[in-house]
Amino acid sequence: MSTESQRVFSPKGRIDGTNAAATEKELLAFLDSGTPRIVIDLSAVDYLSSAGLRVLLVAAKASRAKA
Repeated sequence: MSTESQRVFSPKGRIDGTNAAATEKELLAFLDSGTPRIVIDLSAVDYLSSAGLRVLLVAAKASRAKA
């Protein structure tokens, strides 16, 4: 559920080395959208590789830098 104060990022399928860069770019765009709160819903993600985990860590670091 997305509202003005919160947006939900809901990737689907796999997040691995083949699509991690695209997922990171999309997630960082969410962070740059000006929405004060981002929720990352991983319920539809079947597999998260170390490259996918790195995407989440990069986003967390970027989020903290904006706070």
